[in-house]
Amino acid sequence: ALSIIAPVVAPGQSVALLAESLVAQVTDNWRLVIVGESATSPVSDPRISVIEHDSSDLAELVSAALSRVTGEFVMIAPHDGSFPDNAMSILGSYLAEESDVDIVYSDEGIKRAGRQTPRLIPKPAYSPERLRSQFYIGDCVFYRRTLLESVGALRPSVPGAELYDLALRATLAASRIEHYAEALFIRGEAAGAPGEILGAVAVNSTRLALEERLAATGGGFVDEVRESGLHRTRRPVIGEPLVSIVIPTRGGYGEVRGVRTCMILEAVESVLSTSTYSNYELVVVMDDIVDPDVVTQLREL
Repeated sequence: ALSIIAPVVAPGQSVALLAESLVAQVTDNWRLVIVGESATSPVSDPRISVIEHDSSDLAELVSAALSRVTGEFVMIAPHDGSFPDNAMSILGSYLAEESDVDIVYSDEGIKRAGRQTPRLIPKPAYSPERLRSQFYIGDCVFYRRTLLESVGALRPSVPGAELYDLALRATLAASRIEHYAEALFIRGEAAGAPGEILGAVAVNSTRLALEERLAATGGGFVDEVRESGLHRTRRPVIGEPLVSIVIPTRGGYGEVRGVRTCMILEAVESVLSTSTYSNYELVVVMDDIVDPDVVTQLREL
């Protein structure tokens, strides 16, 4: 079964949409655990468990819920989300076929006022380098339960960035991570962009999580953490390795500040005239329609 943990971190948070969307699933392969001080189930269903816990700390609530989880895969769900009625069927079939997957995440949607269809949030395939600059995998992430337990689930030491920190640590320990290219989770209208963070505490926690990720993967620097969720990190350059700059081109012309300009010549000249790094090569891949004069000028640069 697929287990969904719904932490209720503040009074008044309702999990009604989430619970009702699960009850409406076309398959029975799910279990929901609602946990929090004011946790209640809006529907009566034996597949839904409620844990009353006198904490508003997300990490503590998830830890308490894990003791009741029985599914092989676990998602930590925001209270205001919902699943299409075939989501559990799709995920169950996929994970049965791809039995070595440890983490799977899907596209998502965000409800729009006055619209029947949500705004689609497509996601790219897994990239460890992108993940250290953006928490792009979002909310609909299912972790293998044994993996979640082995990495210690959420950590209270990174308040406001617990889920990003979990993704950074769990992806290092996972053997296979996959993206399912279909929107299997829908957030409410108030949901921000994937990875968006709010407040100084969350910013500092995000920086700590990224610094630890970089330290565990060869080193690097966190130059900037942004509330938009798009962060700047960089790897250290050791020595002076050769950098290959590959430029595919048709050798076309366009206007630059009112002057007819050959774009590939402009690009190559800008590298030659401004680069402060010397150990590089330029590889220009040209279409067979390139003007012979352009080829001649490139060779003369």
